[in-house]
Amino acid sequence: MLVLSRRAQQQITFPGLDITLSILQVRGRIVKIGIEAPTDIKVKRSEVVDVEVQPNSEFDSLLTSDSEWGEEEHRRRNQLNTLQLLVDAVQLQLRRGDDVDAKRLIGSLLDKLDVANYEISSPDTCQDKTGATAFRQLRVLVVEDSENERGLMTYLLASHGFVVYVARDGAEALSQLRHGCGLPDVVLMDIDMPFGNGIETLQYIRHDVMLSQLMVYAVTGSRRNLDNEPVGRGWDRWFSKPVDVRQLVDAIREDCSTDQLGTHQRTLPSDACKVQP
Repeated sequence: MLVLSRRAQQQITFPGLDITLSILQVRGRIVKIGIEAPTDIKVKRSEVVDVEVQPNSEFDSLLTSDSEWGEEEHRRRNQLNTLQLLVDAVQLQLRRGDDVDAKRLIGSLLDKLDVANYEISSPDTCQDKTGATAFRQLRVLVVEDSENERGLMTYLLASHGFVVYVARDGAEALSQLRHGCGLPDVVLMDIDMPFGNGIETLQYIRHDVMLSQLMVYAVTGSRRNLDNEPVGRGWDRWFSKPVDVRQLVDAIREDCSTDQLGTHQRTLPSDACKVQP
């Protein structure tokens, strides 16, 4: 077997057969390949049933498996969410009168989404938060494995006046919740994450006496399946990506205005990254 490494827009040619393979696009684990060949040469994918497919026939649906479609849809939703968060962040800067370099922004977006416009600092020493809740800043824990999405969400929420903590996956979130020195008002949880996905983490939270009453929102590109949620109280809210940040902010404020936990003593996690506006 000949093994070759190719990048997008590169080709592999078989001169004697008049066949050319073009690498059109590479996205994660999915590679889009174009094949140019004489009309008498048949091209078949090994996982597709061995039938002769006519143009526009009912077998066209076999060309893309359900699993591949699901992965592509999930990736697309995550990309849309990252882009939406970036747009919201830029709009916020413009409303503040900040100077936005359009050329630099477009360049960074094409290369790698730029999330350098937020500042993460070490948390202060844990403090007593038993004062009046009317003026207390709400605390939000963002659990997201994507660095771009996590950073942009943190920046936007902090800009709306929230104190924001971050965790890279469910395991890190549970460690902060159990071993820190307090609880957030709301947890924003992605679903598809390593080291403890969103569903598993939610189940741990709902079965933990100290955590069971936490307000937990799903913020995800995955489809909702009620059968996977804990019996009784599951997700308090479900936000599909791309996320409308304004709706998310309004929901947090609305729910926390009537949340009885807001009247109890709450202090800040000691081992979390914190962002303040």
